[in-house]
Amino acid sequence: MIFLFYIIEFLSLLYFILKKRKFDFLSLAYFSQIVYFIPAFLGVTYYMNNKYLVEESISDKTYIVLCIFVFCLIFITIITDLMKNRYIFYYQYQKNMIGEISLIVSIISLFLIFEKNGLILFKLEKKYLMNMIPQSLLIMEITAIISSVVFYLEKKYKLLIISLTILSIDLFIGFRYSLITVIISIIFIYLNNKGEIRLINLWKEGIFLILLAFILLISKEFMYGLKFGFSNDFVNKIINIDFYLNSIKHSEPFTIMSILNEVVIHNFEVPLTQLNAFIKIIPFSKSLFNYISISYNDKFQKILFPNISYGMANNILAQMWSLGGYIAVVLFSLLNAIFLVLGNKLLNSKIHAVVVIIFSLQAFYIFRNDLLYQITLEKKILLIYFIIFLNYIIFKSIKNKFIKNKGFK
Repeated sequence: MIFLFYIIEFLSLLYFILKKRKFDFLSLAYFSQIVYFIPAFLGVTYYMNNKYLVEESISDKTYIVLCIFVFCLIFITIITDLMKNRYIFYYQYQKNMIGEISLIVSIISLFLIFEKNGLILFKLEKKYLMNMIPQSLLIMEITAIISSVVFYLEKKYKLLIISLTILSIDLFIGFRYSLITVIISIIFIYLNNKGEIRLINLWKEGIFLILLAFILLISKEFMYGLKFGFSNDFVNKIINIDFYLNSIKHSEPFTIMSILNEVVIHNFEVPLTQLNAFIKIIPFSKSLFNYISISYNDKFQKILFPNISYGMANNILAQMWSLGGYIAVVLFSLLNAIFLVLGNKLLNSKIHAVVVIIFSLQAFYIFRNDLLYQITLEKKILLIYFIIFLNYIIFKSIKNKFIKNKGFK
């Protein structure tokens, strides 16, 4: 099956780099899956079982799941490319105060974090942090993501540096997702603004992005030194080539692939109540429906990986397999690709910035999340964005009324 996987990936790659087309969320999803499917190209996957690195061959059943996802993605891409009116409308981004309002909120949230927790968040390992994350940290992350993307769109680079500094503080605390989300969003905006182009002509950018992907893959290993100091032992490690090889083996794609591999090998199933995660789309669903959220990780890890003490995140394809085998994987893969097409259409709307953030998350981070986490995260971003947007509208209305009254006098 690995041969079939190679064929589908190779033909899809040729299409995406040789076809003259606009870089869109389907493109982002394709190159994102290459990153998360790295173990499949090698035929093996790894995960840490306490202090021991476990190596496993990827099963044929796992390759079928991967082939289904890539095939559905390229199928929907080709179908949408055949639609002649795909890129008739272009939205010209208009500057506003959303970035500034978001930045103010993130700065206030950062202040509240320090006031309540002091420097303790900088001294704890991530597994201990997860039980004491303040709400202000989540608000800080989301508003800093929003302000960073808006400032990049508006070319306000000095303010962008401030937002990125806040995200760097988040990185020091121990969380990468917010900074990576901004990086992915900015890359998307840059490539999307190129218009219809053959990606093979952007080979210089391609080399840079490959190097960036490598840095992000091994960044988890550097974060420990970044947070707790670069001791002599740590410095001696990073100058050894084995450190980088082991960093790849310990990287997120290998852990995520291990989840899928174990799930399909053991035919691990979960009840359809996992689909109740869609209830989370509704604001205040927990209070309205007395909904108790149970993540996919809570289902599989204690059974398939009972000796692992750290959280292994999730794998959306594994969750689909557990819900309904290959049929569920096909349905999800098609619906996910169609959802990304919707994102392409929404790029022409006035909420351009939040569309970039939400669908960049959907295209890139979907592979390491389950339905519950992905829906919850995207809902929180949308809610905070629209609260900020509402405040901007109110502020703008008051400002215009003041100017009008002053002019009348």
